[in-house]
Amino acid sequence: AQSTIRFPSTLGITGQVFKDKAIAFSNNAKSDMRFNGDIDNISSESEVKNFMIGVICGADNASAGVIQFINKKNGEEITNYDIQRFTALRNFIGSCVENVTDLALTINKTIMIQGVV
Repeated sequence: AQSTIRFPSTLGITGQVFKDKAIAFSNNAKSDMRFNGDIDNISSESEVKNFMIGVICGADNASAGVIQFINKKNGEEITNYDIQRFTALRNFIGSCVENVTDLALTINKTIMIQGVV
C-alpha cells in the first residue's frame, strides 16, 4: 500500500523545508506562527509541544520527501545534539531512498534484458 501525501509546497513548515531543502525546529510549537497543524502534524498528535521537520534528499540533492518528528520524549526540549542526529538520520534515509531507486532500475533492466534473450 502506498501512502503518499501531496500538498502545495507553499503550505506550512513542511512545504517550506521541502522547497528550501532545509530543517526547521521549534521548542514552542504553539507560538510558532509558521506551524500549520494540518500539514506539519501528519501524525495528528493532539498537543504539539516541539517539532523537527526536514527534507529527505537523494545523492543528486533532489527533494524526495519530508520527515517530521513531533514531541520529544518526556517533554524535553530539542537540543543541538538532537538536530545533528536528525540531520544524520535524514541523510541516511536519503541514501536508502537513492539505493532502492537504483536497485529498482537495475532489476527492471535485468528483466528487460532477460525478455530479449
